[in-house]
Amino acid sequence: MRWVSSRTLIGLSLLPLIVSAAPDASQTSPAPAMCFGIPVDEPLIAGLASGQVMDSGQFVTLRFSNLAFACGQTLTGGGTDVCRNDWTFSLVLPKSAIQPGKYRLSDLSAQFSELFNLAGPEQGGGCSKASCRMSTDGIGEVSLTDTDATLELYSVDSQCITGKLAGFKDRIFPDSPNYNGAFFALPCSA
Repeated sequence: MRWVSSRTLIGLSLLPLIVSAAPDASQTSPAPAMCFGIPVDEPLIAGLASGQVMDSGQFVTLRFSNLAFACGQTLTGGGTDVCRNDWTFSLVLPKSAIQPGKYRLSDLSAQFSELFNLAGPEQGGGCSKASCRMSTDGIGEVSLTDTDATLELYSVDSQCITGKLAGFKDRIFPDSPNYNGAFFALPCSA
């Protein structure tokens, strides 16, 4: 007969509690360790999983998504293998504005673009690949003119940019996700 130590038994008895307390994969990802400055009480943009910075000389693009993307990848529209809403949006800003501070996006002549997939079950059906109703909407770059939309940059360095979007409303697509909240963005090579 094989004996099991009391420590092992206690550890095994706590396993269901540990597993049930693990974060759900659908929850917002925390900011990466190299990203500083986001206040602890400031929620990230709902669902944010990926933030990227692309420098193209005079301009910087901040790109965000609820999906984790490698540099160079993007949401392409169409569907996914699961029945869920996916989104990506970008802000193109003058490089001179990429320093800590609070800015009105309209004063920066910021350009905005987005692509989002909306998914839901077919009438009377469950939500599976075969029975999922999907639609895609998006816009190329448009100038942001709403004076209530602000960008606050908390921290800017070579490893990460952190900040917050506030007062932003998508006037073209009322069904688009809410893009307000704190963010992180990691650098991508051009």
